[in-house]
Amino acid sequence: MIHRHGNGLHLGAVASNSSSSSSNSAWHPAGVAERCSPEENQQQVAFFKVATSNRKSSCPDFSYIPDLEPFAGPDPVVFDVGCNKAYDSAMLFEAFAPQEEFSRIVLGRFYEANEELRSSIVNVTKTDVCGACKDCKESVLKESSYQRHAARPLAQGRKLQVHCFEPSASNYYVLTKIHERFFGSDNKTTNGNELQLHRIAMSNYSGTADFPSDCDELCQLPMNKGSAAASSANAVPVTTVDAMMEQLGLQQLFLLKIDTEGFDVLVLQGARKALAAHKIDIVLFEYHGIGLWGKTPAFTLKAVTADMEMLGYICYLEGKLLTRLTGCWNDAFEFKAWSNVVCVASTKPLQAVLRAYSLAPFAGRYR
Repeated sequence: MIHRHGNGLHLGAVASNSSSSSSNSAWHPAGVAERCSPEENQQQVAFFKVATSNRKSSCPDFSYIPDLEPFAGPDPVVFDVGCNKAYDSAMLFEAFAPQEEFSRIVLGRFYEANEELRSSIVNVTKTDVCGACKDCKESVLKESSYQRHAARPLAQGRKLQVHCFEPSASNYYVLTKIHERFFGSDNKTTNGNELQLHRIAMSNYSGTADFPSDCDELCQLPMNKGSAAASSANAVPVTTVDAMMEQLGLQQLFLLKIDTEGFDVLVLQGARKALAAHKIDIVLFEYHGIGLWGKTPAFTLKAVTADMEMLGYICYLEGKLLTRLTGCWNDAFEFKAWSNVVCVASTKPLQAVLRAYSLAPFAGRYR
């Protein structure tokens, strides 16, 4: 059984962040103050090694995402940083606006049917339109749960707003074609759900930077000046999550997804103000061995998740089940292989969903 940390250090830190909301305080004891026992720690490591061997963390099925739907509220806002071909954005529409036709499977069919886009994607990525994880073959909703989600009154009346940030010229061109097909000039569907495109890079500063024009799934913001990619680069605006939230007049993000090929930590740094105030419910980011990961002690998974813990977030490695990192750290998790991490604000009731999907304790699927 996971037990609570005796000194209550992190519990107090979280309480100070949420003192204005007494309704959230009941969630603290089941949050960052919990710790794995040594036995649970070893059990998690054993299970996670199986998950990494079958790519369940590098290509997660996001099985918990649909169960977050009741917590999304009437007008959730999502930042998709490193939008790429918009498969993650489409997955979020499946989960939180299931009445729309915009899904990963539909998106894949759209690419296949459009010879210009299909050729462009295949020429750049050297793979098919589905990408490395075969995103266009997957649905985050099972057929039975689709009907359940689509029939919910809140889902029917919800106004989902996804902001898609993509600095690559080639990727952005593809996104404009998606946008034209599914959302039109008003940025909205007939149901009022939005996808807004921004040709902007995200980091921990505001300014400009050179970014490769032709991009596969591994494009990065900083470039070697002598590289072939640098010779065909274009200057793009750079900003932070905090600055963009202020610019758009946003008080809360339901979800922040980051996929910046090794520079996700910088995006987290640029979201620190919002994170410290728990103005972001859920954060998804990639972890691996490229970019900044492992270059300094501050850019390790252990350090980043410890920092998120100090901000009151509980982090897990993705998989069929979630492997809890916060309070359950083991150096075996610093493995520098392609994987995904999800962190949830401990003051938010939806943290119970991720807890139910975690290996320690595994309490069955959230109901």
